[in-house]
Amino acid sequence: MIWTSITQQYWPTTESEAVEDAVVDARSRIRLARITMEGVPPTENRGGYDLAEHGPALRVDGELIARSHHHGLPVVPNAR
Repeated sequence: MIWTSITQQYWPTTESEAVEDAVVDARSRIRLARITMEGVPPTENRGGYDLAEHGPALRVDGELIARSHHHGLPVVPNAR
């Protein structure tokens, strides 16, 4: 399992590409689940922002399963 949490926005492009390449390579050899919580939320105003629309995306192997506050909780499941 690979987990990244709201850090990729700070990585250099080359680092993001290297991680993607490593995931593709690992998947060619082993079963692998990739779980991510990434995204840059909009600037909060006095009313906050709609987590279901703008919160960082929680994905399992690329499939959106939920969104959250940029520090984790609360988590809003994706309506399927």
